Amino acid sequence: MAQAIDWARTLSRDAKMSEVWFWLELPWITQARVLIAAGSNADLQDAAVRLASLRERCETWHFRGQTIEISVLQSLCLEKQGRADEAASALAESVALAQAGGWVRPFVEAGPVMADMLRRLSTGGDEAKFVERVLTMAEVGRVDVPEQSTAAPNAGVVAVDSRELDALTRRELQVLELLTARFQNKEIAERLFISSHTVNDHLKQIYEKLGAHSRREAVDRAVELGILNLTSSPS
Repeated sequence: MAQAIDWARTLSRDAKMSEVWFWLELPWITQARVLIAAGSNADLQDAAVRLASLRERCETWHFRGQTIEISVLQSLCLEKQGRADEAASALAESVALAQAGGWVRPFVEAGPVMADMLRRLSTGGDEAKFVERVLTMAEVGRVDVPEQSTAAPNAGVVAVDSRELDALTRRELQVLELLTARFQNKEIAERLFISSHTVNDHLKQIYEKLGAHSRREAVDRAVELGILNLTSSPS
């Protein structure tokens, strides 16, 4: 942790659009996570300023996933600063941003403090169901399990443990979302700045993790598991 804090306090370079799109885990978001974990007043204030600046860029560039991650961390930062009312308001905004697309991971990754915040959050309708799903995943995440769980068959259907949601990498989630728009490998490669061969590798991993054998089946399984929500169009 000491090494991570030293690194986070010295990273000063601003993010560029190409870098934000390229990195699977943004160094600047990692930096904010570490500063929030460090928890001093100075570190929390530094994290707040850096997150606000990065969020402004990501919103301008229409990077929805990163914007959601940042918004979750902003609410966590406010909570640790003792600004409970502002934290609750920010968290409600984060849930509203994430619910339509089923973005569970950013809340789970934020840890037990975030889980407590979600339990206190007043929601209703679809947002309440989304919060319940996040809390279920947070409980699953507290158990030591292999990175890829072995799914057991059930009534002839390939069962995928809910822990497999967390096994999907961010790039695989991006590929999966683009599948909903019926993009072919070359088109996905162009949008993600990777090769068609790499796209094919990601598809193989997605099929294996979701117990699917085709693009359509992978999308259907993702919708069934709550990873994707087809009422929201991919960005």
